[in-house]
Amino acid sequence: MLGINKNIKRLVLPALKPIVSPSGKIIDTYTKYFKETEIQPNTFLFESRDGQSMTDSPLAIFEYLLATDTERKNTYVWSIVSSPELDIVLKKYRSETNIIFVERESDDYLKWLCQAQYLINNATFQQYVIIKEEQTYINTWHGTPLKTMGYDIPGNPADAKNVVRNFFMSTFLLSPNAHTTNMYLDSYRLRGGYEGHVLEAGYPRIDQTFRTNHDDLLKTLFEFKRDIDLSKKIMLYTPTWKGASVNSARNDLEQIYQELASIRQEFGDTYNVLVKVHPFLYEQAAAFKKIVPYLIPDCIDTNKLLGIVDLLITDYSSIFFDFLVTDRPILFYCWDDDLYTSDRGKYFEYDELPGPVAFTIDELKKNIADLDEVTAASRSNYERFKKMFVPYDDGQTTKRYVEYILYGKMPEAQQMTVINGHSGKIKLLIYPGGMRNNGITSSAINLIQNIDTRKYDVTCFLDQSGTMEQQTNIGLLPKSTHLIFRFGNPNFTTKEGYQDLRIQARGYKNDASYPDEIYERECLRLLGNQHFDVAIDFSGYSLYWSKLILASQSKMRICYMHSDMLSDMNRVVNGRKIHKVNLRGLFSLYHRFDYLMSVSDITRQTNADNLAKYAAAEKFVYTPNTINPDRILGKLKPTTDKVINKTVLLPREGIITIDSSVPLRGYNARPDFYYAKKRTIDLIGPNVAVLGEFEMGEQTYYKISQNGCYLGWVRQDVINILPDHITDTEKVAYFGKLATTNRSQLFDGPISLDETVPLGNARYMRNLYVTVPEIISTQTNCYVPVIVGRKKYGYVPLSSIRLSYRFNQTADGHVSFGKKIGRKLLTGLDHLQHREIFKQLKEQPTKRIDFKGYYQNTLATDILCSKVPNPTAEKISIGVRELVYVHSLNTNSFGNWYLIEMEVGNFVWVEQEQLMLSNLEETRIYSNEKTFYYVDILLPEVNVYASEKDILTNNYQLVKALPLVKVVRELVTTDDQTFIQVEWQDKLVWLNQEDTENSLAYGMFNNNKDYIPYPNNAETNFVTMGRLSPEKNQVQLVEAFAAYYQEKQSGYLYLIGSGPEQEKLEAAVDKYQLNNRVIFVGQMSNPFEFMRRCDIFVLTSLYEGQPMVLLEAMTLGMSIISTDIPACRHVLEDGRYGCLTKTNDAIGVKEAMIAVADKQYEFEAFDPYGYNQKAIEHFYRYIDTDSEEEDKHE
Repeated sequence: MLGINKNIKRLVLPALKPIVSPSGKIIDTYTKYFKETEIQPNTFLFESRDGQSMTDSPLAIFEYLLATDTERKNTYVWSIVSSPELDIVLKKYRSETNIIFVERESDDYLKWLCQAQYLINNATFQQYVIIKEEQTYINTWHGTPLKTMGYDIPGNPADAKNVVRNFFMSTFLLSPNAHTTNMYLDSYRLRGGYEGHVLEAGYPRIDQTFRTNHDDLLKTLFEFKRDIDLSKKIMLYTPTWKGASVNSARNDLEQIYQELASIRQEFGDTYNVLVKVHPFLYEQAAAFKKIVPYLIPDCIDTNKLLGIVDLLITDYSSIFFDFLVTDRPILFYCWDDDLYTSDRGKYFEYDELPGPVAFTIDELKKNIADLDEVTAASRSNYERFKKMFVPYDDGQTTKRYVEYILYGKMPEAQQMTVINGHSGKIKLLIYPGGMRNNGITSSAINLIQNIDTRKYDVTCFLDQSGTMEQQTNIGLLPKSTHLIFRFGNPNFTTKEGYQDLRIQARGYKNDASYPDEIYERECLRLLGNQHFDVAIDFSGYSLYWSKLILASQSKMRICYMHSDMLSDMNRVVNGRKIHKVNLRGLFSLYHRFDYLMSVSDITRQTNADNLAKYAAAEKFVYTPNTINPDRILGKLKPTTDKVINKTVLLPREGIITIDSSVPLRGYNARPDFYYAKKRTIDLIGPNVAVLGEFEMGEQTYYKISQNGCYLGWVRQDVINILPDHITDTEKVAYFGKLATTNRSQLFDGPISLDETVPLGNARYMRNLYVTVPEIISTQTNCYVPVIVGRKKYGYVPLSSIRLSYRFNQTADGHVSFGKKIGRKLLTGLDHLQHREIFKQLKEQPTKRIDFKGYYQNTLATDILCSKVPNPTAEKISIGVRELVYVHSLNTNSFGNWYLIEMEVGNFVWVEQEQLMLSNLEETRIYSNEKTFYYVDILLPEVNVYASEKDILTNNYQLVKALPLVKVVRELVTTDDQTFIQVEWQDKLVWLNQEDTENSLAYGMFNNNKDYIPYPNNAETNFVTMGRLSPEKNQVQLVEAFAAYYQEKQSGYLYLIGSGPEQEKLEAAVDKYQLNNRVIFVGQMSNPFEFMRRCDIFVLTSLYEGQPMVLLEAMTLGMSIISTDIPACRHVLEDGRYGCLTKTNDAIGVKEAMIAVADKQYEFEAFDPYGYNQKAIEHFYRYIDTDSEEEDKHE
């Protein structure tokens, strides 16, 4: 039934998307225009800040072109998002017949994107935009960066995906200075791979500052009813907004207003005190009536405005770099830097900036009062910054850019630097797989780390990296690697969607026309107009990615084959051939690749024989995988990132608790920052706003403000933090999709309220359509109820909803009849598309009461539980339990359910009527289990308990600690304390676990935190490593070891790894009564440290491509046994480096184990570094496009 539903979904979605999905309609329309329209000569499309304004460098270029286009040969198209304010600016151009304004995302906009000869943007075009070969895309960006950019920002590298995509699509990147050039090339990793040109010649927008028409600008400001006294100077404050919600915006605006009011009170006789807020904040600012008389309209060009500004006050905005050309004073007010600096670094320290830095409003006002003195002290910095950041800007920058780009006229020396981002190296495009923790990912990382970057330039083509596992692996790639991510929907029309569906489902058929065009277009969308020498599908298991690799603009295309691919296609896991559809389709495309690259010669021959009908014999080649010997041998020094204690954003109300007669001492900035200074904080009452929290050593500090003015940091003990509360409830009629992530939780109320509890993970609900009847604001954030159909399931942050523009309410809150019908249609399709999710929703708790404690159960009956709260789920008996740990009581569609602990850390669901709970009157022992590991004692003296009774009565003796002790039992009490029984000289005693830490002296902990003792050197220790899956055949290894142990009565077998065969293997261990002799190690972050302590490595695979674990064991110098299969015979060089079994069955493996354990063989030492050099050179033979063809087949 599930398969039928999936097939229906696949069949109907391509047809329905353009009808019911706004983004689907846009893509469909855009793609048709892309295919059908031709480029119109002398046409320019301008977009500034996603169409929100007509400003910045696009405006400067437009005005220059308009002024010099005396014959009106050009057509100018502006992308706009209409607003009353923008209309005031646009009206001066409305009468011009060669100036066209198109609403962003309208049909006209989509058409002009496809037919304009020049596209000019200061940010990014959306994910569906593709630049045609005949188009010129000029990206001006929007400022010299002070804060870190691109991949310099900590976190998920995929966050930069659309910026990087736009940069690679561009023909020219305009740069005002070398610092911004390096941002493009290094922070976004364009260096060596970018095929356009970085033009470093100043900023077109700065020309506007030189030629500002004061009268026109002031006239426009008066037209907007701004309060300006022409007899006074102009002071402009330009704060950057870092907020994450509308509520945060309101708090920011109140503070901006109060602080400017304080400045205006002292300096209002001399200055007009004006503010220009960040565009993200402007809509809220324009509705904040108190600030409007002093608020610069968002549609006013900032650089024109700078031409009339006498004093600039800013924080991290790039605007100050532009202002340097005026030689007028700059003051920095960075009151909130310590709220954000730990999340995102900056390129310059405060003592380098071209003006004094203030951290409180009082410090800022003092700098204004002493302006001449404080700016004189910063003059050398000012001059240095001018030379570094505005060396080209003389008012003629736009002219130079236009003449170079349009007419090829090179400016005089020193007026422009042209940087060709292309290195001239051999360019490789590599899809490394999904970057999960597996053998293919390790091999891909090893290969890329080994590639000689002096000769080769590497681009990694990646999928979205939503997990920390993927992000960590991407972080292991060399910094010179370009990163390009797949995201967004492909630009397929409905017909093309069905063509792709056919290929995906059936593969390439000789009687079908392969749609090269649609995949080539998709590559242009994702990769830009990049050209590669070699494109490599390193994964070799994905039809989707192979189609893209084949469609890339590459001279050569290679697909890796990591195994016996036919066997892998037919491999069954949990009753399913998991690779069948993908590999069947991929096989049908093999003939389109230049090489099919196996990872050993033996595997090459196997694949060539099995898959001969899909490709010519000469296409089947091989190259060995590379390894990382230093990592295997433990020679790599661990990288320790500098630990920075982050400031926790904590918007709360608080009350100062010390007597008002006692001076309140604090700091102007976070006390651990080098520039922090102690200060006395003046209050006008005990009530304050808390902004952030920070821990330093044993002390906690809070950042506070009062009446909208920031005051400083104070200690925790002088303030009482009040609970969060609801500040506003807005009734709405919104409709949209859930945009939950792996970490998203569903709550029973607004998340930040004290009484709110989580109801479960909301990841599975992603992409469900929901209605939103209200937005609830607290001091912390904005939240919405999750309503699917007519049922409320809980609450999520407003940011977890992607609102539908097409089916949402109008400005007056009205939802039309047509939109209501559309909503019902989408909701109905949701049920079709997400049937399994809707089944899961029935199990979803909608109410929860937390218990989180130990209780007595007075019912003396077997407790039947299940893994999900569903009466039809499989039941598990846990027997009679007098004591139970109850996490919570939950209500769902099926009734009320307790969530209880079956064993430590393992929770199950029990129907409410199965338990009769009562409170415990005294502390009791909840669990007392055998265990085994070692601990170090943290204190020189430690409390020792002689018995369990002493633990319950808190009767202990303080004794001198031993350096290391062995733990034999763990005991948990009902007041949630854990005690460990340890061997203490000649007796057993109990310690509180909190007084100890785990020791690695005699064992290691796996990824599940289970302790694994090191192997016993007195006996022979066998080990294997790999995924516990059928093709690895570890069941045979257990059988062989059972026979070995029966004969020898000694030895241990360690299985490192996890996988679907674990239960079957555990059953085999039970069958042969080897529970104390076969140890399931699980996954380990550093398995090589454990492997090297064992004696013999054993591999019993049925088939392999190139067994990397053998190479790793050889690198460790271990004795090795392997089944005699082609790939293993090849790696071990017919027994040179290890023993090959005489027969590939349990008897053969057992006999080999005896022979190697008895040292009947001598093996040669393996040179991992020499192997690696040969492996990478072998790889180069195929990717060096200048090599002679016969060299590749030697």
